[in-house]
Amino acid sequence: MVITDIQTERQTILLNKPFKTALRTVTHAQSVIVRLSVDNGLCGWGEAVPTMMITGESIESIEAAICQTINLPPTEVS
Repeated sequence: MVITDIQTERQTILLNKPFKTALRTVTHAQSVIVRLSVDNGLCGWGEAVPTMMITGESIESIEAAICQTINLPPTEVS
């Protein structure tokens, strides 16, 4: 199996009901959706959700980690 395509998409979803933590009020959720295709026609989907206050991850750091893992410059991943 050979990877033939990788696509990423940022998503922001408005929460039906905001919630409060000790640090802030959360009104929406952000994530990075990943679609990976291989040469036999199969594709897989994944999602990464940043939690800056807990894990230190951001949308940008998630996208950079994806690029680093597949050894591509960020401009080559759509």
